[in-house]
Amino acid sequence: MGDHYLPQHYLKAFADNDRFWVHDLTEGRTRRGQPKSEANVNGLWPAELESHLANKIEAPAQDTIDRIRSMKTIDELEKQNLASYLLSMWKRVPAAKGRTAAHIPKLTIEYEKVYLAQIDAYACDGSITTEQAVAAKQTISKTLTDIAEGSPDYYWHHQIKEGASPRMFAALLTMHWTFMVSTTDPFLTCDDPLFFFPEIGVGRQNSELSIPLSTSITLLAHRQAPTRSQFRHIRQKTVAQLNRRTAFNAKRYLFSEQNIPWALKLGTHKPRPTPIIVNRA
Repeated sequence: MGDHYLPQHYLKAFADNDRFWVHDLTEGRTRRGQPKSEANVNGLWPAELESHLANKIEAPAQDTIDRIRSMKTIDELEKQNLASYLLSMWKRVPAAKGRTAAHIPKLTIEYEKVYLAQIDAYACDGSITTEQAVAAKQTISKTLTDIAEGSPDYYWHHQIKEGASPRMFAALLTMHWTFMVSTTDPFLTCDDPLFFFPEIGVGRQNSELSIPLSTSITLLAHRQAPTRSQFRHIRQKTVAQLNRRTAFNAKRYLFSEQNIPWALKLGTHKPRPTPIIVNRA
C-alpha cells in the first residue's frame, strides 16, 4: 500500500461497506474500489512526512469530521483543526505537486535577480574581487537552473510539512461555514476535492470555498450573510452545482458511493462552476 494523498478516513464517507465506485477519467471507465487501495501512490513522500500528516493533521480533525457527518455543530477549536486539515489536503494531492512545479521557475528567476544584485554590491564595495563575483554568479545561476529543471518533490514536501499559510488559514477562519446537506442526489468527491475560484482566492468578500465531506454533506465557506444554523438542507439544483465543482477539479479520479452513470461525462466535460447564493440554495 502506498502513501495516501486523500486520507482513508475521508474517503470512507463516500463508501458503502468499505467499497465505492471509482470513475477513471483517463481510461474512461468506472470500476469498484476501496478507500485503502485508492488515492495512494508508492513513495509519494518520506515516512516522517506520512507520520506527521497522520498524527499532527489528520488525527486532530477526525472527531470533528465525524461530528459534522452526524450533523452536530462544531466549536471554534474544532473549526481550526478542520481548517488545517482541509488546507493540508489541498497541498498534499498530486495536483498540488503540479502547482508547486509550475511556481518554481518564477521563484528561481526572482531569487537570481536578488542574489546577483547582492554579489554586484559586494564587488562594488570591495568585499570580493571581480573574478570572485563572476564565479559566484555562475555558481548561483547553475544552482538555480538545476532547481528549476529538477524534481519539485523537495519543495512540495516542504510545503506540505509547513502546513497552511497563515494568510490563507486566517482567511478561511473568517469566513462563514455552512454545511450543505443533500437528501436528494449524493455528493461525489475527487482526487483534488477542495475548490475555490483561483481568480478570486479566499480573502475577498465574494470568495467561496467548498469541499465534500460525505455523500450527504459539503462544506461551503463564504462571506455572505451567515445562516441561522451551521447546517442547511439544499435543493437538488445546488447539489448539482457543488458536484460540478468537484468534477471541474478532478484530475483523473472521481469517487462515489453509488454507481453514478453521469460521473464520467461530468468529469470529462467539466462545466464551468458558478457562485452559490446561500440563502437561495
